[in-house]
Amino acid sequence: MPWELWLPLPSAKQVEDYLLGKKLDEAAIREAQKIIAGDISPISDIRATAEHRRHLAEVLVKRALEALCHGEEE
Repeated sequence: MPWELWLPLPSAKQVEDYLLGKKLDEAAIREAQKIIAGDISPISDIRATAEHRRHLAEVLVKRALEALCHGEEE
């Protein structure tokens, strides 16, 4: 069994709480992006800065929520 399966899955509890019961539209997605940026504490290392990792989290949240809006979830 790969070691990755033993790691806990990341959670964005504040984003989940915000989106619960809301219509998933552009405004909600933008707000979710802001929330995730403040909800995480990425590190800077030789691979990426904390700022870049925070930006990436915003992009990934946006892509995932847009996919849900368009019925593209897997």
